[in-house]
Amino acid sequence: MALSDNIVAGVKRSITAVNLYVMKIKKNIVIKAFTLIELIVVLIIIAAVALFSLPKLHYLYARYIVDLHVREMQSILDFARSSAIHSGRSTVLCASLDRKHCNAQINRSWILFFLADKVDVVEQPSQLIKVYSSDYKGHWQFNRNFLIRFASNGKLSSQNGTLTYTFGKYTGKVILSKSGRIRREK
Repeated sequence: MALSDNIVAGVKRSITAVNLYVMKIKKNIVIKAFTLIELIVVLIIIAAVALFSLPKLHYLYARYIVDLHVREMQSILDFARSSAIHSGRSTVLCASLDRKHCNAQINRSWILFFLADKVDVVEQPSQLIKVYSSDYKGHWQFNRNFLIRFASNGKLSSQNGTLTYTFGKYTGKVILSKSGRIRREK
């Protein structure tokens, strides 16, 4: 019995020592928090940084929109050229208002079609390949009319040309060579 009494007494001393240690730690703990003034100062700094970065964000957005539409047009022209080469027939890409006929004034949508055999005049699409429409926030300009014709060998049927997309004060260009090569201006 003496052994068990010694063990119980030792356990009680250990528990008492642990309790005293925990109480000592609790006394030294200080709860730290931010004051209202510190939070307001941080919010003012965040607002100032956001205010100064807005013009840069607008510039990035505008450049993104221009680059998006220029890449899209390059892809459309690449497809028109490859369709002409693979089919052995001339293809025409033109701006369209009603998505059925070419209209050089409106460039909200584009139609790609095969030109009827042995016909040089484009009056209306003979065999529609694809209709492209986009929510253009800017506008396209072409240094010729909005009619791009690829011959069956992939070459342009007319001279070189440049498509220019304008959004606000930012522009992007797609350049077409007489050989049918298409590139973006950097």
